[in-house]
Amino acid sequence: MEIGWSLVFDFVLLSLLLLVATFLRVKVRILQRLLLPNALVAGFLGFLLAQVLRLVSFHHLENLIYHLLNLTFAALTLGMVTRGRSYGQAASTGILMSFVFALQLLVGFALTFLLMGTLFPDLFPNFGSLMAIGYASGPGQAFSFGSSWEGRGFAHGGEVGLIFGAVGFLWAYGVGVVWLNV
Repeated sequence: MEIGWSLVFDFVLLSLLLLVATFLRVKVRILQRLLLPNALVAGFLGFLLAQVLRLVSFHHLENLIYHLLNLTFAALTLGMVTRGRSYGQAASTGILMSFVFALQLLVGFALTFLLMGTLFPDLFPNFGSLMAIGYASGPGQAFSFGSSWEGRGFAHGGEVGLIFGAVGFLWAYGVGVVWLNV
């Protein structure tokens, strides 16, 4: 697979978007109050520049997402050990997260079967599970699963996974930030 300099250009462009987003978060009061992360602000800027204004284009975002996902998982284990936290709290959090993921799978499969029975009879059967993966695990995991299912007939599965992951982030930040500020 030959990638060339376009991957470097994409990485530099993403870095510049993050830098501009950081500057905007420092200077624009509403962005501070909304608690939007720099990456989300940079994503909106990238969407505006690439999809709306068509000033830039990205060529290898899939490769960046796939490979940088490993760094994300490596960073999950970094942090400080907090004292005084009980095993019961950790267990209840794990049980709650598992329940929410199972509920997302259930809703996703129900919607998939509803769509397969009515509007889209040829819809890929695992479409609904990609929704749960995107919401619970993020766009990187959803992209990986969707891309692997492309070989089994799920057209544009990676892109669909990215969409579900992005919608999950928007939902978490939109509803979560409002909930925190109320």
